[in-house]
Amino acid sequence: MFLYYCLGGRIMPNKDSKKTDTKSQDLEDLDNIEATDDEGQPLANTDFMREKIKSRPINSKKLLRRTITTIVMAIIFGIVACCTFLLLQPLLSNQIGSSNKSQTEVSFPKETVSDEIQREDLIASEEEKAAADAASAQASVNESVTEAAEKEVAAALSSLSLSSSDYASIYNSLKEVATSAEISIVTVTAATSDTDFINDSFVREASTSGLIVAITDSETLILADSSNLSGAETIMVSFYDDNAVSAVIKSTDHITGLCIISVSNTDIPEDTKDNIAAATLGTSLTAGLQGTPVIAIGSPTGTPQSFCYGMITSTGRVLDLTDSRYTLMTTDIYASPLASGFIINLEGSVIGVIDMSYNDTGLENLISAIGISDVKNLIQNLSNGIVPPYLGIHAGDIPSYLTEDGTLPSGVYVSKIETGSPAMDCGLQSGDIITKIDGEKVTSYSQFLGLLYARSSGDSVSITVMRQTPDDYTELTLSATLEDAPTK
Repeated sequence: MFLYYCLGGRIMPNKDSKKTDTKSQDLEDLDNIEATDDEGQPLANTDFMREKIKSRPINSKKLLRRTITTIVMAIIFGIVACCTFLLLQPLLSNQIGSSNKSQTEVSFPKETVSDEIQREDLIASEEEKAAADAASAQASVNESVTEAAEKEVAAALSSLSLSSSDYASIYNSLKEVATSAEISIVTVTAATSDTDFINDSFVREASTSGLIVAITDSETLILADSSNLSGAETIMVSFYDDNAVSAVIKSTDHITGLCIISVSNTDIPEDTKDNIAAATLGTSLTAGLQGTPVIAIGSPTGTPQSFCYGMITSTGRVLDLTDSRYTLMTTDIYASPLASGFIINLEGSVIGVIDMSYNDTGLENLISAIGISDVKNLIQNLSNGIVPPYLGIHAGDIPSYLTEDGTLPSGVYVSKIETGSPAMDCGLQSGDIITKIDGEKVTSYSQFLGLLYARSSGDSVSITVMRQTPDDYTELTLSATLEDAPTK
């Protein structure tokens, strides 16, 4: 009732109803009462009305503002994180590098003669190709050549001739090969302070050509002749673009005089670093190298960044050097006796290291070089800081016919012992035949050198030899302690 009066209605009594005092009758009567307004008109039915709670409408501008704010904050966070990483990265790299700092190992693919195209194979393949081309050409001629075509071919052949421009074009092609290889060539200059006869000081400089053989993460390694670099107070390396940086000698082989020079990559200008490259090392084991056209680059005339053309005249001479076996290739290239540099083929691959110190009398001005295949293992070891140990012998292979008929035992024949060497100290003698080293059988000088180079200075090795007596050969076991090779 209270609710009803609040709504503004009133109750009209029913005259026909009977009064009752029971509570249930009152409630029943209340249910039957019809609600009316002030004028007695029945109120409208509101049962269809329902309460519904609506969610707050989305504010598009506010949402867009929050989204943009979030994106901007994310970008700022990313920039701060990136800058922090860039600032800390060198320090972290140095810390990590110092904890497990290891030298990047330099290695070259192992090379064998069988890997190379032999002259016979080349001739056979060329003959087969020529025969196939001839058969194909003949078939084509039989099918399509007419009298007019024959006249046209004859006219073209008769007009073919080489002019001076063609000759110049050939030399331009050679020049392109040499120029392309010069990005791997450097000039190494050693400076030493000295005084003259009136005690005035001056700087003495000597230079030689070098070859970039490897570029690691931290250093650029250069092969060069050490004869002009010994005792130098400072060493500078000039690249193809004349940018010069300081360098140090990393390791030296005193038998050949070759050394590896190290240049820190951080000292090399970026534009130079982007354009230099390690040289491609070819092979000098290919049969039939005589007559092959080659280019001498570096300082063949004694002047840096010079080059000469010519061909190989011989490759068969073996150098009699201590604890080594190197072959010398000669050329018809006339140059300075002070020449230094490298021999490349027409593909730009290095096949020889110029060394004029082994030239015969009368050939002092003709360029000669040590075959690159013979020194690849040496270059690899020197690049990794490994200097070959020194035993002090001159030796060679024994011809197979002498071992097969029992004239000589199988092994390595010792022809000479260096005075004061570990070989002399342990009792090795000229004429001994080395059959084992540390119990491993030796069948060739190349194998012996491989076993020797696997050791280091200071190592003790057991050498088994066969020594000739008045009646026969007697087996002896000697012990030698390897040393560093003496400086020339």
